[in-house]
Amino acid sequence: VQKGNVILLEGFDFEYEFDMYSGTFARVSRNGVDFIKEPFKFNIWRAPTDNDNKIKLKWMNEGYDKAKTKVYCAKVLEESEACVKIGVDFSMGTYSKLPILHGRAVWIISASGEIYLDLDVQVRKELVFLPRFGLQLVMPGGWEEVEYFGYGPHESYIDKHQSTRMGKYLTTVDDMFENYLMPQENGSRYGTLWAVVSNEQGMGLKFTGCPSFSFNASHYTPEDLTAASHPHELARRKETIVSIDYKMSGLGSNSCGPELLEKYRFNEKEFNFKVKIAPVFKEDG
Repeated sequence: VQKGNVILLEGFDFEYEFDMYSGTFARVSRNGVDFIKEPFKFNIWRAPTDNDNKIKLKWMNEGYDKAKTKVYCAKVLEESEACVKIGVDFSMGTYSKLPILHGRAVWIISASGEIYLDLDVQVRKELVFLPRFGLQLVMPGGWEEVEYFGYGPHESYIDKHQSTRMGKYLTTVDDMFENYLMPQENGSRYGTLWAVVSNEQGMGLKFTGCPSFSFNASHYTPEDLTAASHPHELARRKETIVSIDYKMSGLGSNSCGPELLEKYRFNEKEFNFKVKIAPVFKEDG
């Protein structure tokens, strides 16, 4: 049912709200429990690491740190007993500059409540490589348990996972955080096949890659980490910020070494990103 700019989707045990103006989900609820605190959004920014001190100037000059989503068109593509499909044409960019990228997102909501994202993106060809691209969610306070299958048990990146191993891990949002002397990007898990972020009642969101993604759950946004120069300046949020990234550029060693190798740069100008999102109860298996 469409009411103004909002599409209401209801199933046996779920209620979703999709905002056509912002081109994304504004509410995801199952059995009366809200699973998100803020609308989904796409994100390309990461808090610069010590090794990003040189490249971050180019990133900021292009407005990567201030990029917002602009929706050009959002419409229902298909409605049937099996699913609803919603197509969204959008760009990301900042004021007074050409868009950084254009995208076409197709959101598919199944009758059982699973959400599928099928996304095609074109990045402006002359731009410096992206820090990351992915989906960012804000889950309510109290959603602290994290289970995932990927490279662990500590943080891992495309160029930093030789000390990790592929496996299933159970941890918490706080334990995923690496408290570096200068706050910066930290705690991501490279090559994640699936992840569940849940509360103590076992209610959570499960993210499944097609085939994999870079994953992080934190009590700080990239903007929080960017703004702080010392750990004591960080204000821990009660909400859980979840990042499901198609890809993130490597960390490198450019604070005192060479620039990041080409093979670790997120320099793709066209790519397709697929992920499945589902509200789950862990006791259901």
